[in-house]
Amino acid sequence: MCIPDSLNHMGENGAENESDSQSSSPVIQPLRKRARPSDYDSEGMNADEYATINMMDGTGDGPSGYCYLEHPADVQVHSWGPDLASALAQAVTATYGYMTDLEHVEEQFSMFYTAKANDLQGLIIAVMEEALCGFQSEPYFIGRRVIVEKLDLEAWTAEFQVFGECFDLAKHTQLTDVKAITYSNMQIHQKDDRCDMFVILDI
Repeated sequence: MCIPDSLNHMGENGAENESDSQSSSPVIQPLRKRARPSDYDSEGMNADEYATINMMDGTGDGPSGYCYLEHPADVQVHSWGPDLASALAQAVTATYGYMTDLEHVEEQFSMFYTAKANDLQGLIIAVMEEALCGFQSEPYFIGRRVIVEKLDLEAWTAEFQVFGECFDLAKHTQLTDVKAITYSNMQIHQKDDRCDMFVILDI
């Protein structure tokens, strides 16, 4: 499934409302697994070989967006944008979108995150893990829109802002729990006017 970035926007303003984040903590129940084919064993390939063959499937139109691609054990995210920061923002959004239906997420307030690493792959994982940690612990924040405001490829640091709200079982659907972001088969393809990123999520 390909998700153009334009479908993720509810508006360009994410009003700050710190009091909302202090609402009662929801009970996070195990998320249900999404159905997926599991035919790679019969092909005699390991997980990374299968993912590589299917890597470019599902590439969508539009200047930025993301897709979920077939993977035998986990889920592979293909995100893209006009530059690295945009593609990374879409990868974070895709992570949220795999855990809940973003159509029901409102931009009630924003969370600001920072990340630091020793190389590019590490920085991508650090950014995505920061966002994931914000969902897995208080205030159980789920994002609808992500803006990577600073990406320093010399110091390997990033600053990004996420607009969304606290996860609410009465309002939001539970899809699949994302346990972690992995280095497995990560690929980053940068051109002058486009960046494509492939990241596998551990579910």
